[in-house]
Order: sequence, then structure tokens, then C-alpha cells
Amino acid sequence: MLYARDEKGGRVRATTAARASCPQCRATVIAKCGEHVIHHWAHKSSEDCDAWSEGETAWHLEWKQRFPACRTEVVMGDHRADVVGVNGCVLEIQHSALSSEVIREREAFYGNMVWLWDARSFWERISVRHGRMFTWTQWRPTMGACSLPIFLDFQTVRRARGVLFRIDRLERAEWQSKDSASTWTSTRGDGEYVKTGDFVTDINWKRPEVLV
Repeated sequence: MLYARDEKGGRVRATTAARASCPQCRATVIAKCGEHVIHHWAHKSSEDCDAWSEGETAWHLEWKQRFPACRTEVVMGDHRADVVGVNGCVLEIQHSALSSEVIREREAFYGNMVWLWDARSFWERISVRHGRMFTWTQWRPTMGACSLPIFLDFQTVRRARGVLFRIDRLERAEWQSKDSASTWTSTRGDGEYVKTGDFVTDINWKRPEVLV
């Protein structure tokens, strides 16, 4: 977590020797302030009170820092939404793969939401032509369970720095070799590059439907 609850109920960032509690369960959290990590909080017990919580990567924490504190790690029922924009639009920032069941569960719980996936580990398998049409070999099949908007962050790709790729349409495709000896499947569809700055602004200030 980037933010915890101080003794006065305010939101506070992690600093060395600071004391705070979890804004969700009120349990004690400890400050993680290593030299080479983004300062953050962790539950004193090894288990997080949010069943959906995962170990957060630097990529995840860096993305949350782009948004105002009041919109970040918002408690919603039994869960903490990564970012909640105007009109309750939730941004789910996701690094690791999820099962189809978990994807559907999160979409049903949040309702108005968009996905931001860390695509750095598989960007080489995605080919974008003319800025819109794409093919994706050896893709993550469970992502087909996403029914709400998907944005991919390539980040490390020179041609895609400063932009995200929004997926507008997905379909499975089957390919066959010339001698018909083998077949393989991939995913293809349409999308569009979106400037990272515009994406952050849209989450903060615009209606959820502009992200679709």
C-alpha cells in the first residue's frame, strides 16, 4: 500500500519509523523504506485483509503515484480499489496473470472499471499494424474473460514509450501451415494508441464512457 491511516485518521505515506494502521481493517502496518524500493506499507501480519491483494511491483506502485492520494487505494466493501476516478470509474492496475473466474468476479464487483495490464513481459508477441490492427501470439487466454476496457502498458518498447494501447476488439484466429501439417492459434483485433498523460487525465476528470 502507498497510503496508511495515521492516528488522526489522515492518509500518510510510509517514512522510516512511522506508525500507522490499515485504512481498511485498522490493523497495524509497517513502513517499508528500503533504499531501492518505493516506500510503502505492509501489514505487520503476513496476510493482507484484502483477499485480492497481491505483492505489488514497482510498476504497480509507480502507476498509483500518478494519481491524487484521495483517488488511490479507495476502500470499497471488502476490497481496496487501486484508483477510483470521477463517477466511480475504477482503474484496476494488474501485473500478474489472473484466472477467468477472478477477472469476472472483479468486473462484477466494481461495475464501472477499466483494466491496465503490465504488457512488458509479452510485448514481443504483439504486432500492431497501421496503429490499429494487431495480432497476439501465445496470448493469455484468460484475458478473453475481460468484458470491460483493456489498456496495455508496454513501457519498455521504444516505439510505445509515453503511450498505452487500448484494445477495442478481440477475436481468436487459427492459422495453418502451407503443407497443412500444423496449425496454431493467436488473437487478433483492433485497438488504438493512447497517450499516457491523456489516459491519466481521463481517469481523473472525465466520465467513464470516454475510456471505452
